[in-house]
Amino acid sequence: MSLLRAILLMIGLAMGSYVVGGLIGVPALPGVMVVASAVWVLIDARRLRLQRYRTGLTSPAVATVGVLALWFLFFPWYLVTRHRILAGEIHPRYLEDPGLYH
Repeated sequence: MSLLRAILLMIGLAMGSYVVGGLIGVPALPGVMVVASAVWVLIDARRLRLQRYRTGLTSPAVATVGVLALWFLFFPWYLVTRHRILAGEIHPRYLEDPGLYH
């Protein structure tokens, strides 16, 4: 996923949750969306073993806390990083720290 697509997705999610929250009378829906996306990041980053890659997002916990604290910055960053890992553009840190693979 390109950075532009990640940003557009983020804007769409933010606007959609704001509009839907207003329509159904749940003004906290954008906050719920941020928490839900952070939970997804935690689960997905663990599945990907994010700590195995040199990404700047050093662990699933860092990515999750980042999404919770600065969603508009960390969520697109995670989406782009995830895409690059799955596409094979970012390779694991072999043998640098064997403890990362347990």
